[in-house]
Amino acid sequence: PTIAPTPTPRPAAGGTELYGFLPYWQMNPTMADYLGSAPLTTVALFSVTQRQSGALNTTATGYRRITGTIGRRLIDEAQARGTRVDLVFTSFGADKNGIFFGRIVPPPAPATPAPGASAATPPPAPTAGVEATPGPTATVAPWHRTVEELVALAVELGVDGLCVDIELLDAEDRPAFGEFLTALRAALVTAKPDARLTVATEAGMRGTGNAAAAAAGSSSPRMRWTL
Repeated sequence: PTIAPTPTPRPAAGGTELYGFLPYWQMNPTMADYLGSAPLTTVALFSVTQRQSGALNTTATGYRRITGTIGRRLIDEAQARGTRVDLVFTSFGADKNGIFFGRIVPPPAPATPAPGASAATPPPAPTAGVEATPGPTATVAPWHRTVEELVALAVELGVDGLCVDIELLDAEDRPAFGEFLTALRAALVTAKPDARLTVATEAGMRGTGNAAAAAAGSSSPRMRWTL
């Protein structure tokens, strides 16, 4: 005789973390209602990003959703359920990351003449035998500013931690990537002693290398990485 199938009992909560990324394009009241029944241990609000200067891009849709009414509702309701909330920082693209970590210095933006003003006269060509002096370049990588603004935003929103998701990272930028994570973790736990820093990496060899750089930055349990 055939034995009637029986469902596998649902395991008790505890001992396992369920970490869920919530992208900004799905932040709406319907999703907020659904999350009320989702057994997440951490919900990661995805995401905010930076400008070339390192300042957070406050005009990006992700920033506006997370700092707006729906984002604050998601944070408040998750924490009321005992769910942790992480704010996700993203930087995608080899050139963007090269600028962020100071390896690439972007060309200066062209000056915009005032209305009615004539175009500026170009500088004279160097005299024969005299070398032109190069213009000034950035001495502090933009990520230093991002650390300050990202931690300040985490404090303002009252989230429980930060998650860093940097993709298409050039191998030459990994040392600066490690410095960024170390500085960010230090600033975060100074401002919020119970906060935790999570590092998300890509799949494949590049992601493995990035995860190794992140792990080398700290042995603290408050820094971990996800794939």
